[in-house]
Amino acid sequence: MRILIDFLYLLAAAAFAPAALYRLIRHNRYRAGWPQRLGRIARNAPAKKCIWLHAVSVGEVNAAKTVVNELAAKFGDFEIVVSTATDTGFARATAAFGEEFGVFYFPFDFSWIMSRAFRNIRPSLCLLMELEVWPNFVRIAKKAGIPVVVVNGRISDRSFKSYSRVRPLIKTMFSKVTMVLAQTEEYARRFRRLGCNNVIVSGSLKYDTAQTADKVEGADLLAKQLGLQYPPVPPSPHTNETNNSRSNAQTPDGESIINIEDPAAIGRNQSSIINNQSSIINSKSPPLWVLGGTGNDEEALLLDVYKQLKADPLFADLRLAVIPRKPERFEEVAQLIKSRGHNLIRYSQIKAAPPPDHTSPDRKPVPQGGGGKSPGSASDPKSIINIEDPAVIGRNQQSIINSIVLGDTMGDLRKFYSLATIIFVGRSLVPMGGSDMMEAAALGKCTIFGPHAFNFKQAVDALLAEQGAIMAKNKQDLLQIMKKCLSDPAYAQKTAQNGKKVIIKNQGATKKTIDQIAKLLLAPHADRLLIPA
Repeated sequence: MRILIDFLYLLAAAAFAPAALYRLIRHNRYRAGWPQRLGRIARNAPAKKCIWLHAVSVGEVNAAKTVVNELAAKFGDFEIVVSTATDTGFARATAAFGEEFGVFYFPFDFSWIMSRAFRNIRPSLCLLMELEVWPNFVRIAKKAGIPVVVVNGRISDRSFKSYSRVRPLIKTMFSKVTMVLAQTEEYARRFRRLGCNNVIVSGSLKYDTAQTADKVEGADLLAKQLGLQYPPVPPSPHTNETNNSRSNAQTPDGESIINIEDPAAIGRNQSSIINNQSSIINSKSPPLWVLGGTGNDEEALLLDVYKQLKADPLFADLRLAVIPRKPERFEEVAQLIKSRGHNLIRYSQIKAAPPPDHTSPDRKPVPQGGGGKSPGSASDPKSIINIEDPAVIGRNQQSIINSIVLGDTMGDLRKFYSLATIIFVGRSLVPMGGSDMMEAAALGKCTIFGPHAFNFKQAVDALLAEQGAIMAKNKQDLLQIMKKCLSDPAYAQKTAQNGKKVIIKNQGATKKTIDQIAKLLLAPHADRLLIPA
């Protein structure tokens, strides 16, 4: 069986090689961590017993945070190491755990590579987040008597159908798993049908990792950078008078402000951005719609909805921030936004601006002569100026207010969410499985997602059952939902409050998970270290 699996891996590697080479050249992926991927892994404290936790990417890394922290607090005599498979997952794991725990790329599951990895790591326990079960991994662990636990386990509808087609082979693999801690009873039944013998329902860790704090660290600075109020004030019902005063950016003389590109602007004028918000925004910030974790082909649909909303005088002051799920798509989404006739500002360039120089005099924005239209409007394509140079931001804060913000940085999604009036959770208007909507709901935000959030079925069902989120069936349905939420703040606020209650109600999975893991760590076999032949 081992030889057959290795042969199939070789065939798969050959088939995937052209795509991998393209991504390496085009998106700079797969360049890091090759010694680790080949099993050459060094521990920080090799004399200690070891817990190896594997989380494939960002979502799984985030879900693992409470478990890792609790294990470190309760079992200080163990070294914890964390592996991940993607560049974004590695970056997130390094940020979350890198100062205290070893972080490395997950080795390829070829038998000789995985054997080398086990010899170097010598784990006493292996934890696999959600569904990262690999044939050679579990075979080697089983042979050495090392417990393997699937934590926060789930099997989506699509995965279950795929596994069911080759159930005899899958059962051989899953039967080697020591324990599965499943999110729901439905997932538990699926694991049992695929050959897992010891399955316990522990709940979803993502409820525990979803932070319900009223404020998010760093959100106040982001609000100042974007010309928003923090904490955000729930919007009042819209009127034409209110929106007309917000939608046309003007100087005190009544002339429209044009965006300016000046290499020296940020350093000289960032202080005016941060210290003079009242001259730019009204006492209440305009509503901000945040599109979080968006996917391929989805941004185009969402920009269509945004355009239709902006065309309505009732919603002309609506602002938009787009945060794609994958960093390699930042440039693609930037080009899409510009091609639709919108002003664009990249948050990476706002964030990279030099610290405020409080000695610099404020500079008056340069007006656009003879204008009745606000700059960068789709109706006046010649006036569109996409601000993508760090130099421009400090000179003209109004350019930010008139632009769609592209969230092209890592680790700032929660900050954007905390400023949002309404959040759309991406990869769900198209059939991609959805993104984590619990993070949005936990912050007490009106949360919307599409019909294709099948990777988060338990959270979707729980939120919809308690009216704690809204599902849009399609683009037109989303448009109507957005109009309802913007026109009726009480409705949006009630949805947000219900969502936060659902998150709090479903917390507790971390304790159940740690209790089960503790039983294995305290068992006699936990004192052994693995040295495979």
